[in-house]
Amino acid sequence: MGTSTDVVRGRATAPDQRQTIVVEFARLSAEQQAFVDLHTLRAVGTALPAVDTDGVVVEFWLREGDTAPAVYDDIRGWAIGNGLPIRGLVEP
Repeated sequence: MGTSTDVVRGRATAPDQRQTIVVEFARLSAEQQAFVDLHTLRAVGTALPAVDTDGVVVEFWLREGDTAPAVYDDIRGWAIGNGLPIRGLVEP
């Protein structure tokens, strides 16, 4: 997995051209899912296919200059701090 997300005029110029990452959470309660859905600073809000487990996947934006590992670390800290059962970064 590459980590560069350099963006010039809305187009990625580095090998890793993703503008989002996908994170898997364990099963979320309705309240936890609503909390994640309201995290509009990062959560994309698009419908994603179900995972092969009882988990939930959520797509998050990468802002200009962000790297996937750094954003995942931020989201992981946010999830743990808010009692959300995070499982990991979903590889593309």
